[in-house]
Amino acid sequence: MMAASSSKKIITLGSPGGGWSRPKKICIESETGLSLLARLETRPNLTGLDPILFPSGLQPGEIVQLTGHPGSGKSLMILHLTVSVLLPKTWKGIYLNGCEAGVIFVACNSDLNIWQLENMLKKKVSIIVKCCKSALKIDGNDKSKQDRISCADEFKTFLQLSKEVMKEEISKLVRQCLKNFIFLKCADSGQFAITLSSIDMYFQDNKNVSLVAVDSISAFYWWDNKFRGGTWYLTEQYYNKIFETFVSHIKKYKVAFIFARQTLFRKNRQGNKRQRFSEGGGEPEKSDKDYEFLGKEWAKSVTFKINLSILKCPVLSINQDIGSEFSHGESSECADVTKGKKAMS
Repeated sequence: MMAASSSKKIITLGSPGGGWSRPKKICIESETGLSLLARLETRPNLTGLDPILFPSGLQPGEIVQLTGHPGSGKSLMILHLTVSVLLPKTWKGIYLNGCEAGVIFVACNSDLNIWQLENMLKKKVSIIVKCCKSALKIDGNDKSKQDRISCADEFKTFLQLSKEVMKEEISKLVRQCLKNFIFLKCADSGQFAITLSSIDMYFQDNKNVSLVAVDSISAFYWWDNKFRGGTWYLTEQYYNKIFETFVSHIKKYKVAFIFARQTLFRKNRQGNKRQRFSEGGGEPEKSDKDYEFLGKEWAKSVTFKINLSILKCPVLSINQDIGSEFSHGESSECADVTKGKKAMS
């Protein structure tokens, strides 16, 4: 059992004189030296995480919410962002455009397929190597060449290796990246609540961790609603207590947070009354809005809201609050991104 890194003690002070006055309560927070060092140290930044979704990168303490119906690609998007965080910025004379940081991955729905994550890392590095090899053939100082290759001599030396040795070098890089990957499996609601409340202990022991990912944060909602809350209001209050502690850890240690959240409810057209979402009932119309069922403490903490939906169009278009659209290869997904002090979907 992990020991608490910080504690709060409430002291009640009476009136200084002989007269009566309302007692004052002062909250004194204490923390260990290890916790203080972990909080003050600078962690790897996530400025180059994904220039399409986050043009200015993810800042410390920002929270990203991924929503969408089953099969829309929430888990795959989290793995895609995880790969970008784990990879280094440069390697063998080429730019991998990674963040070279650590990730804490909390799995709730199912076990993480570590082989899939390993293959995604290898595939991305192999694709970048292939693109840089083509850029190397360009004569002169072309911009695309400068953006891809940091040291041409080092990269040429790497290309002289045999295919087997090159694959082995890529495998060594992937294994090195996975050393910064921490996997936490929550099998029930109790483990999930304890993990979120005590996650600050992992920040103290792993000073290179810059991202926490949860898939998904609403995995135990129906169980909590049935056996812990009993009513919608009590369930929201239960989540408010957990998230208040968890968000304070995220802000305190300056770590970014990305999570997937299932679409369980939606607002009906007549008003704000919640309506349970039926997976077999098809996609809701654009006028319907996703209902925030995790409580006010959670809703007000979210910085980015990304909604993934399956469309027939062959591109991934990003609609931001400035009204711009970007293309990101061929895909059957569409992401609506909103950022603000209080992001609204």
